[in-house]
Amino acid sequence: MVLTFTLSDDKYELDRHKPTDPFLIIGSDGAGIVEAAQENVLNIHVGDEVMINPGICRFF
Repeated sequence: MVLTFTLSDDKYELDRHKPTDPFLIIGSDGAGIVEAAQENVLNIHVGDEVMINPGICRFF
């Protein structure tokens, strides 16, 4: 993951998170560069730049 975006929902979760709670990862959208893909994955290759959004994954 190269970049992540946080939204007001993430702030809400962060404010409710207690130090004794399990590890918390915030950010609902992200961007990065593919490091590995299984051989049956089509149209996405190592080195591709991708944007990740819940339910959506596409190239920049």
